[in-house]
Amino acid sequence: MVLVEGPTPVSEAIEFLEALLTELANDPLGQMMVSVPLANLLAMAGRADDARDLNARFRAQAQEYVYLRMQFELFGSGRVEFRTGDLLAAEKTTRATADRAAAVEDHWAYVIAAIDRARVVCDLGRPEECLDILEETLQHPAPPDFEIFVKRETTRALALARLGELEKAQRVAREAVEYASPTQFLGYHAEALVALAQVLRRQSRISEAVAALNEAVSLYERKGDVAAAARTVTIEE
Repeated sequence: MVLVEGPTPVSEAIEFLEALLTELANDPLGQMMVSVPLANLLAMAGRADDARDLNARFRAQAQEYVYLRMQFELFGSGRVEFRTGDLLAAEKTTRATADRAAAVEDHWAYVIAAIDRARVVCDLGRPEECLDILEETLQHPAPPDFEIFVKRETTRALALARLGELEKAQRVAREAVEYASPTQFLGYHAEALVALAQVLRRQSRISEAVAALNEAVSLYERKGDVAAAARTVTIEE
């Protein structure tokens, strides 16, 4: 997963994991674990069909392992559907994963899944529900986690902007950008910048919004995340 979220270019990471998948031909469990980050990378490269096919190939095997199935759905199916733009499928998967994590009292997995679901719900045009989900995650004793903080605040900023709470949204978005910018997690940094740009655009601060979007696109292109870069350019237009 470090290959997915870190600075390694997508094409290089795909090449490495495809070779590893072949090397693990006699290790079905190992292949299943490799398939999760690989599917995400394929989606980032704009290869949506290949990403879904890979998920489908290993989904049945994942059902045999309760915890691994949850991880497969959380970091595999849900995020691949989000990256490829199928928000309804992503909402269904993230909701089911959150419910499963709650059932086994895995607070970390629950919070991650719930935040992913909140982002999907926000993108589907339900900002009030999004904020309710985010607020509920604070009741779970998840360990300190960089991803949790950045994604929760990025999503919160987007929801607040949709509700017209622009000053608060800008403050939250800037906190997420400030937290992510010193790291090598290019995607999280870019997502925070996109959220900030959307807030600034709603405040009619167009030049600042364009600057933030351009920086986000640069980060996505540096990573090789073709799908996210394309979505960001569409937002700019």
